[in-house]
Amino acid sequence: MAATSALPTSPSGSQSVEEDREPGRSRMETALSLLHQKDIEILKGVLQVNSALLTGAPDLAALRRTLQRGDLIEDLTSEIEDLAVGLKDGRGRQLRRIAVAYRSLLFDLQMLLDGVIAKGNIPKKLYRQIADDCVELVGLIEESKSRFWDLLASTDELTGLLNRHALEESFEIAFERSAKSDGLVAVALIDADHFKALNDTHGHDFGDRALVAIADATLGAIRPGDAALRYGGEEILVFLPNVTARTARSIMDRVRQRIEAIRLHAEDGEEVQVTASAGFTLATREDELETAISKADEALYEAKDKGRNRVIYRARQS
Repeated sequence: MAATSALPTSPSGSQSVEEDREPGRSRMETALSLLHQKDIEILKGVLQVNSALLTGAPDLAALRRTLQRGDLIEDLTSEIEDLAVGLKDGRGRQLRRIAVAYRSLLFDLQMLLDGVIAKGNIPKKLYRQIADDCVELVGLIEESKSRFWDLLASTDELTGLLNRHALEESFEIAFERSAKSDGLVAVALIDADHFKALNDTHGHDFGDRALVAIADATLGAIRPGDAALRYGGEEILVFLPNVTARTARSIMDRVRQRIEAIRLHAEDGEEVQVTASAGFTLATREDELETAISKADEALYEAKDKGRNRVIYRARQS
């Protein structure tokens, strides 16, 4: 295959891409590390609160200082929310849900403790509320860490997209979201054009940058309820729930255009355009995932044969 063309100037609508963001998997690892750190800090605070309550006559000033450890939770939520900005689809939403839950628990705990300080004593009922709240908080931490481990295992290290571990689940979720279109889900394969030539000409690091840019362009073009996975090599698999063939083509052509607008700079300063081809089909819940992917793959190769940088639809029965 021939190498992609170097373009001395960027045409209208193109975008020069600089890869300075942290990969999605690294963001997940950072979030998991934050949760583990917070686990230890909050458990220490819980032990201090319980110890104070069990004495029956705590030092209220010391208890107030212990409660102010809630600021640590505030720091965590801010960091998690910052991380969520760089993570698309369900992973970013999960981070935001965790941040909201932390804020809610912090508020509840603070209200309880304010009540203790205001009354100057600890009614047994209030002690039970605080104890239950602490148990809930610790449970949330453990649940959150478990979810992060699952997300980490299903996240591609380079692109931050979902990986093959999330394949079956993503397909099933797509059908759950497709009731409005008689259970139809578009299954699409995207493949970078001339990718081997890109690697041979500009090096594997450049190829990695191209894959990250293509992944970002794909996520930026699909809808919030859609899913994008790194299927293998330079291929990206997309599930589009609740679509017709016409709607799916429109979305996939938007993806193609976003990718076509990418401009990357090689080490020698050359500006290189990246394009991709795509093929898709429509699947019903009765269809096997492998069959749908195979049909999308046929459409993808047709797009390649017809000149690349295009989208081809292949009907299920063709």
